[in-house]
Amino acid sequence: MNKIEAKFRIVTPMFISGADQTKAELRVPSIKGALRFWWRALNYESDNIKLLDKESKIFGSYNPKIGQSKVKMRLKDVDIKTTKLSGKWGINDWRSYIGYGLSEDQSGKAKKGIYRTHIDPGSLFTIMMESQMGFDTVLDAFKLFSLLGGLGSRSRKGWGSISIISSNNGWRLPKNRSEYISQLSELTLTRDNIPDETPLYSAISTKADICIGPSFGNPMDAFKDIGERYKEYLTGIDPVQRAGFGLPRKGVGTNRRGSPFLIHVNQCGPESFWVCTFLRSQFDKENAEPPSGYGPVEDFMNSIGGELI
Repeated sequence: MNKIEAKFRIVTPMFISGADQTKAELRVPSIKGALRFWWRALNYESDNIKLLDKESKIFGSYNPKIGQSKVKMRLKDVDIKTTKLSGKWGINDWRSYIGYGLSEDQSGKAKKGIYRTHIDPGSLFTIMMESQMGFDTVLDAFKLFSLLGGLGSRSRKGWGSISIISSNNGWRLPKNRSEYISQLSELTLTRDNIPDETPLYSAISTKADICIGPSFGNPMDAFKDIGERYKEYLTGIDPVQRAGFGLPRKGVGTNRRGSPFLIHVNQCGPESFWVCTFLRSQFDKENAEPPSGYGPVEDFMNSIGGELI
């Protein structure tokens, strides 16, 4: 049985919890869910039945013929600090825009002043992962999770971003932004046999774009920079044009559509930078693109001044 031991740093506030939304709790199921997302993104399959069959054989299924996951995980050396929010962020604060709902009072109609707790940047944890099938089927997905991953609420908008510090599997980790770009490019847009058509779900394809921002002194400066840019751009366009960034949105509709546009913040050696990923895919069952097309997303990616790969 093969084993991987990898250590991670949390680089932006992570709002992750169990049944009690007011308490921060790092959980293995959340990590497994994120790994599955990146596995699907790297192993695109237009046939949903085939995709489910391949995924279930690795990560398990309720089907008794398939059984439990062949990938086992546990946490080790969890060294985290937490902070409880003391109030709601201001309406003009960039955090309110890309962290919608995170700073809301959790008390409902009962007692007032109950707010969520997040895991602080700088907190550390180690993932112990074993695979009965070997790691050929999941290693690239694990690497992509390590380079672009996040955990918890609003992780697609940069909250709960993680960065890998060490790994025992022989992977030569990127030491700076330049090496990070090289490895990310190799894992995604220059890999063999990526689909040329627009995927039916968020996945790596020739239609995807990744933009890496400039270096900052610390992760929160990078997060603030892209957060402010995102808020300024979206509040400056018509609500219907925002649909390509995910639904629901006020003035557009109540249907849910997970955002194909992802924000990540990475800390690589002495450098911290934001990463924006656009996983272009079919908008919904009836429409290939949102009402105003994906033009606004592409325009934003081209306007933020990062390095496109």
